[in-house]
Amino acid sequence: MMRVPDQALAGQRKSAAPSRLTRTLPYLLIAAFSVFLYHNADSFEFVRTYGQIGPDAWPKIVLVVMLVTACIGALKTLRAPSGAQPRGEDDEAALLNPPELYPGMVWAGVAATAFYAFALPILGFAIATVLYSIALMWVGHQRRLSVLLGLGVGFSLFFMFLFMKVVYVSLPLGDEPFSKVSLLLMSLLGVH
Repeated sequence: MMRVPDQALAGQRKSAAPSRLTRTLPYLLIAAFSVFLYHNADSFEFVRTYGQIGPDAWPKIVLVVMLVTACIGALKTLRAPSGAQPRGEDDEAALLNPPELYPGMVWAGVAATAFYAFALPILGFAIATVLYSIALMWVGHQRRLSVLLGLGVGFSLFFMFLFMKVVYVSLPLGDEPFSKVSLLLMSLLGVH
């Protein structure tokens, strides 16, 4: 079998690389689509209530984030060298170093999520989210108790504040005696 010199292979790979415009086009399409959708969200008809955000606010926020992300991606692809391959497309490296798979961790995360869905109406959002966050961090091999408790409580309070005070979503309080904890936290966060 005849071996092809490495320089010849490199030349073939370089010529097979997509052009800058080809690599940038998906980002430009996403940017244009987000501008189009933002314009549509700008024409939502609703009665404005003083001191509250309207139903157009959250789609607009998401679309602005999508637009900024698409613009950053477009700029990165335009600034990259013309023959550069996008990361993750080196077939030989992918074959030699396959990604590590942890099916046990995935199933443990699925089980934690199923428990969270089951426990949410009983324990309430605050307590169930603390336990769920701790379970996911434990599955991810975090073993420091201070980190588990601190982040678990922090995530729960942050999302409780975000959903109830900013987005105005009603969250499950839980059954007695767990609802008392939820009501106490709501009063501490200023949620009425």
